[in-house]
Amino acid sequence: MFRVGLLVVVLLFVGLLGNVDAITNEQLLELVVSKVTQMEEALTTEIQQLRDEIWNLKATSATQTELTVITSHVNEMKSHVQATETGLEAVTSHMHLMRGHVKATELGLNNVIGLVKETETQLKDEIRNVTATGVTKSYLRGEINHSAEKLRKDQDEWKENIFLKHQHDANGDVFISPDNFIRVQVTASSLSTNNYNGNAADATDGDTSTRAQTDKELTPWYKADLGRRFTGIQLHIQGYSWVDTGAVAVYIMDNDVETQCSTRVVKSDYRWTVSCPNAGDGFKITATASKTEPIVLALYEITVDILTENLITVNVASSSLSTYRWGGPAYLATDGSMDTRAQSEDERTPVYKAKLDRRFTGIKLDIQGYSWDNGFVAVYTTDNDVETECSWRDVRGTYRWVVSCPNAGDGFKITATASNTDNHNKYTITLCLYEITGDILT
Repeated sequence: MFRVGLLVVVLLFVGLLGNVDAITNEQLLELVVSKVTQMEEALTTEIQQLRDEIWNLKATSATQTELTVITSHVNEMKSHVQATETGLEAVTSHMHLMRGHVKATELGLNNVIGLVKETETQLKDEIRNVTATGVTKSYLRGEINHSAEKLRKDQDEWKENIFLKHQHDANGDVFISPDNFIRVQVTASSLSTNNYNGNAADATDGDTSTRAQTDKELTPWYKADLGRRFTGIQLHIQGYSWVDTGAVAVYIMDNDVETQCSTRVVKSDYRWTVSCPNAGDGFKITATASKTEPIVLALYEITVDILTENLITVNVASSSLSTYRWGGPAYLATDGSMDTRAQSEDERTPVYKAKLDRRFTGIKLDIQGYSWDNGFVAVYTTDNDVETECSWRDVRGTYRWVVSCPNAGDGFKITATASNTDNHNKYTITLCLYEITGDILT
């Protein structure tokens, strides 16, 4: 009986392998396992029956002969079982392989679906662009005409009010004055009261770590005399207010006659650039609280640009470079041509020096240059070869820098220094100056 069952299982197993496409992998495995289980149960039953017969017949030699035959059959059945297990392992391996192929096919289909969706989106965008082209052209024509008209109006407005001509440099909110503005120094200053934190002179000492500060008052004030007249003024104010709703006002002074220019609300740290188109010789800054209560006026730094008719363009009498290469000698920086340049060698601190043909009480330089490396450019005024630092800025690539120095002297110096971190520990830099023009206040 077992042989017949085993034969049926083998035939069924071969038939299933031939029709593997007709059923799923899971169904095939389940069917084979079921048949093997049935065979094992039948085998167990027959073995138990044989054991019983052995116990009953073991005393006879005929029984022993039958036992030998039975043992041979048992061994034969074990061999068949092992063959069946080997077949099952092969089927399992094929199933895993087929699952891998199925997953790879699903991944490929997902990629194809993604590409189809992306192509569809691109086609929709192109259709929208083509549809909107006609409308866009018409819209752009209108915008161009509107912009040209606005530009003409802005130019007319600028001609009427010179204070509208301004821009910000690369370092932030720093005002670059029109051509007839120049930075000047405060010659005398005072506070309504002097707090222990600082005197009036600390507001114009060039150091933002110090400050001019009053005591608490209803209307504290700061006054400054410039020692010269002007037809307009621009103030850059850095201050602090401990009152959340305080206000600061600027007045122009002309022989102690005050004319209010502007006012603004301030809170904690503040920076304020204010232009006043009034003639005078000084200015005044006051502070008030929104409520009737005392307030402190604290001013960290004030710089002053004035509008003057005494600003004149001068020529450089002589100039020099610490070194120069094929780019050109020093005089090419002031030859009036942007096609030439003064250029030093690669140095630790290349230097350009210029002497003017007259003395000045203030100077403004318009510098156009180029830097191949990240670095810093600094400007000094010179007076009988005594140097006073004026200002510095970061440079990289093409740059244009308008710098105003409120120092007396007879010349100026420009230096360059490499930014070591940005230049991969390169400690040298080239100073390249295409053109320099200078206006002085006599």
